[in-house]
Amino acid sequence: MIKTMTAFTDEIDDVEYAVDELLGQLELDELKANSLGIITCSRDFTETEVVKSLCERLNFPVTGSVTTACGVRGSEGCTAPLSLLVMTSDDVTFKMALTQDLTDEYPAQIREAWREASAGEDSPPALVLTYLPLLSPISGATLLEELSAVAQGAPVFGTMCVTLEEGFVTARTLFAGEFHKLKMSVVLIYGEIRPRFFLGTISEEKYLKSKGVISDVKDGSVLKSVSGKPARDFLRDLGLAVDEKGDILIPYLFPLAVDYNDGSTPILRAMLKTMPDGAMLLAADVPVGATLSVSNIDAEEVGRVAQKTVEAVADEEDYSAVLIHSCAARYHVAEAVDSELEIGIVRERLDAKGGYLIAFSGGEICPVPTQSGSLENRFHNFTIIACVI
Repeated sequence: MIKTMTAFTDEIDDVEYAVDELLGQLELDELKANSLGIITCSRDFTETEVVKSLCERLNFPVTGSVTTACGVRGSEGCTAPLSLLVMTSDDVTFKMALTQDLTDEYPAQIREAWREASAGEDSPPALVLTYLPLLSPISGATLLEELSAVAQGAPVFGTMCVTLEEGFVTARTLFAGEFHKLKMSVVLIYGEIRPRFFLGTISEEKYLKSKGVISDVKDGSVLKSVSGKPARDFLRDLGLAVDEKGDILIPYLFPLAVDYNDGSTPILRAMLKTMPDGAMLLAADVPVGATLSVSNIDAEEVGRVAQKTVEAVADEEDYSAVLIHSCAARYHVAEAVDSELEIGIVRERLDAKGGYLIAFSGGEICPVPTQSGSLENRFHNFTIIACVI
């Protein structure tokens, strides 16, 4: 059994006040034998001692990431205060590790972090949580593939750190009170838990009718051609607007739906820019042979999908904690109408149950069921995901 606590603050500069405010919201005398803290916060907290001081006061491990906006029960506004979720249990254990700065040797570095976290355990964890750095040119999908390869079949859920400024240059992961630009954290959860996963993408009615087959990809995330046509030509033929150079205009409003043809829900990929040769740079990898559709997104669609996803979570029984991540692109699409749209939906449906944390993401990590009934760990864009524990 897991007991969940939450706390939040928007005080950035007064360290003592912020830490006391956070600790005052926690029932520290009710902590069990094993505990884990998850923090999401704005980049402003990377420039103060609030997080470091808080972690020093807590007697259990803490991880997390920087985000554009976040919330827990009772938190107000959508301006990314510091939000904290604590899970504590006598019969569930939390083991975590941090990689070195990830380099071209990332497969070995991820394996080493796994060995450290899983030391002394003979069986796979029931759930893996991970917080990824934003790396170039290594995509989040590539990092997830390596983590899944060592995860012994365990489901992996998590997020990639993100900030508001162009290029996300101040995005950081968090581990034990320190922020890191190039490191990845992993949490292995062992015990009798039953994690359930929820995925909200794009409604089918938002798909354009024409489909294609991905026929050429470079370096995993450069979409060269679809059904034998250069990617730009395929998209232009669908009616997407182009500028005077022929580049696709506002590509982030047209998520690509990628069907792996294995019975799983299609994943979404964000288009970042048109390359000089007509290829499209995507936010994460796609496989050759997958079926590709083009969709479009607006604030109404963001709210519709979030409502449906959160309603499904609220209908669940017998859970202690809910982790929710939504793509930062969804936040930016929605903020033209309501910057608190998705967080507001979560508050409305889940505040009464209490144990949740929602944070926006630079890339969402959530397993999907396939035709065979197995779960495949996948990296998503433009998606709202939830894990019920």
